[in-house]
Amino acid sequence: MKTADWIDPHGLRLFKKYGQNFLSDDRIAMKIVEVGETQSTDRLVEVGAGCGTLTHELLRTGLPVHAFEIDPRFEKVLRSRFGQLPNFHLYITDFLNYKPESYWQEGEWVFFGNLPYNVSVAILRKALFDFRSVRRWVFMFQYEVALRLCAFPGSKDYGSLSILVQSVTRPQIAFKVSKSHFKPSPKVDSAVVTLDPIDPEIPEGERDAFSAFVRKGFANRRKMLKNNFPEEGRLPHWLESLSKPLTTRAEELGVTDWISLYKLWKQG
Repeated sequence: MKTADWIDPHGLRLFKKYGQNFLSDDRIAMKIVEVGETQSTDRLVEVGAGCGTLTHELLRTGLPVHAFEIDPRFEKVLRSRFGQLPNFHLYITDFLNYKPESYWQEGEWVFFGNLPYNVSVAILRKALFDFRSVRRWVFMFQYEVALRLCAFPGSKDYGSLSILVQSVTRPQIAFKVSKSHFKPSPKVDSAVVTLDPIDPEIPEGERDAFSAFVRKGFANRRKMLKNNFPEEGRLPHWLESLSKPLTTRAEELGVTDWISLYKLWKQG
């Protein structure tokens, strides 16, 4: 059945405030599950179940599926479709306000979701930093955001978001998704991104400080770092220790360079 077949009979209007552009192509949902490369011991999470297009494919794996949906109007749709399945667990709540209980720290988890454009980065941050034992994140973003997540130093898309995400994961664009595969169709295309965890060099308690430090470096993107840190007389020494010239700009430093620069700043 198509997305409209589940929405229209219930007289549901899609709300802009929730960023409701629902995936309407089962083939895309199948591809999303495929790139998740789920294993028999995984537990799956979906952020933004909507009317269940991706949920259906996740449940077909036979693995436990914990589906979050912020809009209570869709509870009836989701329960009518999947409520009889023992591996279906529904949370009608705002994922951003959810506090994971102890069982979320057990086993291995794989996160999925067609994320609302307006809160996609906030959801990503929470999924990355508030949950443990995650083996992979598979999220759909606005294409421009996907490019930022995966950008390389020196590219126009490279920025503080690239560095924060790449300091804890290895992101990769799996495939692009045309805007025609959604109901209603958004104005831009999307892309599915896989993110695999890596061992972080920044301690958990310093993530916010590291993020603020990097954002300050990118405050005026085209300016040299010395102009974005005018109060730091030690900056020339730091750059020299990294074998970087004083004329270096924020976008020219790789993720490991930013981590090293932050550690030097923290040492004082």
